[in-house]
Parts: sequence; structure tokens; C-alpha cells
Amino acid sequence: MPIVRQATPEDIPAMVALQTACYPVLVTVSAWTASHLEAHQRNFPEGQFVAAVAGRIVAHCATFRSTRKEALAPHTFKGITRSGTFDGHVANGEVLYGAEIMVHPEYRRRGLARALYEARFALMRRLGIRWFVAGGRLPGYEKHAGELSADEYVRMVVAGDITDRVLTPQLRSGLVVKGVLAGYLNDPKSRDNAALLMRDLKATAP
Repeated sequence: MPIVRQATPEDIPAMVALQTACYPVLVTVSAWTASHLEAHQRNFPEGQFVAAVAGRIVAHCATFRSTRKEALAPHTFKGITRSGTFDGHVANGEVLYGAEIMVHPEYRRRGLARALYEARFALMRRLGIRWFVAGGRLPGYEKHAGELSADEYVRMVVAGDITDRVLTPQLRSGLVVKGVLAGYLNDPKSRDNAALLMRDLKATAP
């Protein structure tokens, strides 16, 4: 069973190594440097999580608090994360923004991403945060870009007609699509698009 816990400064070298394993060519995602990770822990330490198996860090997620107005408006990854620093973190923000989630390739399909999402949702309940928002990559879109718009592709994934290796698991985690963010991230597979995802914990409370 994985152990999910708050990330610490001592974890940063392992987190950087995890990123390299997950994204050997950092062209489609944010390249978190040690300085970025230090800034995340400085701005919002309780929102940074790692998952360890047998003492090895094999998954990581990063979050910060934002306002509903900013998070649900059209935005880019660079803009909302303040160039990856989370310097725009709002201490009393009503939204928890999911900036990153990564799982080591050798440990995928073992429920680690779901465990990290549950840690995020538990944090939201503890802090009284109602909404979770994230921009979700669409890596499967490259196979359909010649025949479908990004909006059409997302609708088909939501309907279950297409499976996307990133968006489909996010939908299974209880997130809903609120739109498509054009130009969100330099991501050729997604044609720079992302799905604007949200979960309202009040609406999904047990």
C-alpha cells in the first residue's frame, strides 16, 4: 500500500528525479526545478503531496489556492501558476487548483493517482474549500486533431466514445468538464489545449 503524505524539503531531489522518469523530454509539461518545488512548499506546504512505496517516492501532486473567478476564467498554465512558482496562492481562496500530478511509469495503474486525488479532497474538507479546479491535458487528441475540434474530442471522451489516458481517469475521479482552455500549455499532443475540470465537493458530499 502506498503512503501518501505531505511533501518535505528533503523530498525535493526525489521529486525532481520522479519528474525526469515521468517526462523524459520536458516539452509538454511544466519543468519543475528545485527552486519551483521549494516555492510550492513555501507558499502552500500543506497542498504538496507525495506517495511512497517501500520508502521510494513514486508519485507527486502539487496544488495551490485560487479564487473561483480566476480559476474558472480562460487562463494559461503559466499565468495561473505565476510561471510555476505558485506566488499567486490566495490564503483564503475558495478553489484548490491542481497544478500537477505525476506517477512513475513503473507504478501506474495501481491507484496512486486516485490516492493523491483523495488526499487533495481530504485537504479541501479539512480547510473548508468547496471547489477543485484543474487544467487536464489531452494527450490522445493528437490522433483525432485532423477530424475533431478540441471541444468535440472532449465531448466524445466525456461520452465514453474515446478513452484519453489523462482525461478519462480524471473523470473517474469525480471531475467534470467545464470547457476547453485553448493555448493552456505548450503540449503538441494536446495541440496546446486542456480540459477545464472542476469538482464541487458540496455537490458530491457523501
